[in-house]
Amino acid sequence: MQEDIKEAFGEWLSRYPWDWWATFTFRRPLANPILAKKHFESFMGPYKDVFYFVAVERFFMKDDCHLHALLGNCSDLSAKEFWAGWYKKYGRCRTEAYNAGLGARFYLFKYVTKDLFDWDFRLGQFQGKLSL
Repeated sequence: MQEDIKEAFGEWLSRYPWDWWATFTFRRPLANPILAKKHFESFMGPYKDVFYFVAVERFFMKDDCHLHALLGNCSDLSAKEFWAGWYKKYGRCRTEAYNAGLGARFYLFKYVTKDLFDWDFRLGQFQGKLSL
């Protein structure tokens, strides 16, 4: 059953035209995944045309967390400026080109299958157009 859910989830996310895979870290340890997600959502606020799926990974041994995200509609964005904006407020951000051949389940598989995690998405222009 769980494998079927993971497969369906990855299939659903693979339907979107993602541009970037990104990891967001915090300068100081942040153990609260809800706050981490709120910081991400606040940062993404001005990027109204960018849609995303974000997953929060928590490290219990280090009492810290960071985020992984798929981002779409980024063709007009500078990865360098995007990185600088996150760095100024929170810490480091790494963006890489999304490889559609690998599919979304390749990028997010381990994060959505952990026992404790938080995740969210903003679909913008795709809201209601693609369904599971």
